[in-house]
Amino acid sequence: MPAQTTYEIRGKREIVFERAYDAPPERVFAALTDPNLVARWWGSAGATLVVEAMDPRPGGTWRFVETDAKGKRSTFHGEYLEIEPPARIVSTLRYGAGLASKLFPTIHETYELLPHGRGTLLRVTSKYPMGAALKGMLSVGMDDPGGRMDGSRHQWRLDRLAALVKE
Repeated sequence: MPAQTTYEIRGKREIVFERAYDAPPERVFAALTDPNLVARWWGSAGATLVVEAMDPRPGGTWRFVETDAKGKRSTFHGEYLEIEPPARIVSTLRYGAGLASKLFPTIHETYELLPHGRGTLLRVTSKYPMGAALKGMLSVGMDDPGGRMDGSRHQWRLDRLAALVKE
């Protein structure tokens, strides 16, 4: 199975990441929904992540606080819209707290876990409310695995997830 994350930009508002894992869908699903496991892979390079809330059921909410090596804190939060173990998670994603949260667009994310040989193909579809929001994320290098390792670094996160589900 390839050890690299691929992506495709679909239209002006959507980006799809795919990554194959040498683990069954149940193990990958657990790593996406268990707060203790999420804290081990979700954050950026060199940052620590605290899962303040995580209730993976329709209507449940989640809230993560990431602290980078320089002490800068970033808050991410959202709501679970659909949960179908071990095949699908649909949730929202917002960045920031207070006023910053109101300014950041709500992203709808769909995680699909598809059987792939003896493992799992994870497909993450992020849908932005407007093309300008996706364009902004791309401008900070979200689609460039070799570039900056900021909070939008899907390659980094999905590499860490791969190591975790192999344990």
